[in-house]
Amino acid sequence: MSAVLNDYRTAPIDEKVRATLALLEKITLEPDQVGVQDLERLRELHLAEQAIENALHVCVLFNIIDRVAHALGFEVPAPDVSAFGAKLSLSVLMLERHASASSCRSGRMFAPTGEQGDAFTPAGAGVLLGV
Repeated sequence: MSAVLNDYRTAPIDEKVRATLALLEKITLEPDQVGVQDLERLRELHLAEQAIENALHVCVLFNIIDRVAHALGFEVPAPDVSAFGAKLSLSVLMLERHASASSCRSGRMFAPTGEQGDAFTPAGAGVLLGV
């Protein structure tokens, strides 16, 4: 996980995840440069349309929240808090990649743990989401 956070381009990860992260980076840093060809790269790698859509939704929401927070002068969290959020997001992305469509829709990938302290893990997310 730390290799991905350091540099996803050289990290030992699946090419589908690497290509998705590249698109999300481009959407974040160069939104005016994003085009159909960027999505075609993901489709060439046989990434499911739902996975592409999910990644785009998460990226757009984070970008909106970040820009609104910046505009309103919100305090930026410490790097360890930001890294935690990034790790959680990557964990969910990687779990989604391995989960079948039916298990994602049924919420089984977010099985409640019963431990409130685990609420910020992919499995513990079910506690927060009530699934």
